[in-house]
Amino acid sequence: MAKIKLLLVDDSTDFRRRLIEFLREYGDIQVIGEATNGTEAVSKAMELQPDLVLMDVRMPEMNGMNAIALLKALPVPPKVIVLTVFDYPEYRRSAEAAGAEGYIVKAAISDELVQAIRTHACCNGGVSSKRKHKGGNGRNGRGRLKIRNRRLI
Repeated sequence: MAKIKLLLVDDSTDFRRRLIEFLREYGDIQVIGEATNGTEAVSKAMELQPDLVLMDVRMPEMNGMNAIALLKALPVPPKVIVLTVFDYPEYRRSAEAAGAEGYIVKAAISDELVQAIRTHACCNGGVSSKRKHKGGNGRNGRGRLKIRNRRLI
């Protein structure tokens, strides 16, 4: 079985360390790289070609929303889930407009994050996805994102 290749983008070293430790328990998810800001995220995504990027919002140099727009312009764009402490409607709308497949609010590490990763990861490296089933594309019938709150940290 192919592993989901994940790029983790967050300016908090401690958060990245804890999340990587948590994700090690799941054999189908492999963190292939880390970035501390949006500029680094775009560069690493071009180099590593992840299936999915977990993207923080507020970071130095380039914020997550601008980075998502650049990632979505790549020849083979990765899926992106915003992972942030900010539960603001304007951030959710910005994430949707930039092309993010999901928006997860950090609160406590949870298996629900893993489910979101599995649901949205797709096809860059031949990883099969649950996105093929009805309603499984991360959007509701009106073309809007299904925004989910998840607990993490």
